[in-house]
Amino acid sequence: MKPLELSKEEHLSAKAGAGVSFHLIQKESRSKSYTLRTGDINYHYISGGTALHSHDFAEIFIVLSGSIFHYVNGEKQSLDAGSLVFIRPSDSHRFEVGGDKPCEIVNLAYRLEMLLDFSRYLENDYFMMAFTAPVLSPVCRISVPDGEKLGRLLLEINSEQIRFPERARMKIKALIAELFTRYFLMRDEELPSAMRKEIPEWFEKLCSEMRKPENLMRGLGTLYLLAGKTPEHLCKCFRKYMNKTPTEFVNELRINYSAKILSDSEEKVFSIASDLGFKSLSRFYKIFRQYYGVSPAKYRNMKVKANIPL
Repeated sequence: MKPLELSKEEHLSAKAGAGVSFHLIQKESRSKSYTLRTGDINYHYISGGTALHSHDFAEIFIVLSGSIFHYVNGEKQSLDAGSLVFIRPSDSHRFEVGGDKPCEIVNLAYRLEMLLDFSRYLENDYFMMAFTAPVLSPVCRISVPDGEKLGRLLLEINSEQIRFPERARMKIKALIAELFTRYFLMRDEELPSAMRKEIPEWFEKLCSEMRKPENLMRGLGTLYLLAGKTPEHLCKCFRKYMNKTPTEFVNELRINYSAKILSDSEEKVFSIASDLGFKSLSRFYKIFRQYYGVSPAKYRNMKVKANIPL
């Protein structure tokens, strides 16, 4: 099934670059789903679930109450109150009611450029890698009271978009920066125990070796050679410890390395793709866009502009 494609022009405030919506998802009934717009907030009342969809913007949503099944990129996540979920532009997802009680969700949709601005400010792409790398949308757990507080804050900020759009934009960017700092820049030992996994030493060493340019350029064959494990066992380990396949891991390394080359050199995009083992330029463009939300050429232009002294 081809997902519906939602655009930022239709769903985000042009001035604030974001939008907040409230979703009430309940068991399927004779009542049809409908949307009620109050001020600058959309209230969605959904019967049964939503259609599969994707979008050219990013999202963060918090489950306030109830439970929900979240189908994303062909996999299923069970979410309940306190689930904080980070959606990438490349994700295709839908919701399905998870119990007898209605599920309440507050959703923040925002332009990916806000994250790229944050990345440029930090002068480091680490948190972007942590954000884009997993197959499934990253999920963090917070307390129910903290979730309710976050939901109220989002609704309050959004109410300012009509009268004070610039102030609302600054508050949204500050909140996004705070959430990404808290959940994507923390060292493993600082994370809640539910987010940590005991990774074997051989697996950590393998990943470290594969980050060397000479190994990541050689690709998947070198990964298997260095691991000394069967493909089946290695695939299970990558799923368990990194929530991705070996192929996805190698592609992630290559794309992140290509982003560095794009930023630091004037090498042609075709040459970069070829040196990194991509058999076609179109596939390189497709995968790069999945990770960074923009084309390689646009990413280079954005980095160049960011480095121009004022």
